[in-house]
Amino acid sequence: FECSDVRTLGRLDALLMPFMEKETDAAYVQQLADAFLVEIDALKAIANMPFALGSTDEAGRSAINPMSYVLLDAYKRSALPDVKLHILCTEDMPEDFLLSCMDSIKKGCNSLVFINDKLMVDGLIKLGIDPEDARQYTIVGCYEAAARNEIPCSCAARVSLPKALEY
Repeated sequence: FECSDVRTLGRLDALLMPFMEKETDAAYVQQLADAFLVEIDALKAIANMPFALGSTDEAGRSAINPMSYVLLDAYKRSALPDVKLHILCTEDMPEDFLLSCMDSIKKGCNSLVFINDKLMVDGLIKLGIDPEDARQYTIVGCYEAAARNEIPCSCAARVSLPKALEY
């Protein structure tokens, strides 16, 4: 599709954790995360490409994992303006992770959106989404929830004038 953007990288900590578990060099993992965020920023995507950290696992516990910390640390070090994070907050989120988020804001790296995970899941279920699909939601764009396997409409109002003239 022309003019289509990636509007979320999803729950990046959960997606990348299996790869991190296979790597024995923690410094190398951090170096890769740092470089990855620089590349995301370099794309200068019109509406950014946010990603989420946190939420809950299959057992209903906080899904903050070691990769969550790596990505948050990379974000704090980079101080890049076009990297946006969604923090999917749960009641049992590790306090040190939340404090690290607050430290990030204090240092001026404040493109963080805090989302109440329970309210988001409950809202999707009220909209008729299957509970399992609702629990596997991600955030698209700034605040738009998308259940698993759902394709939401976000930033869909872009017009390509050359394409219109071509038609």
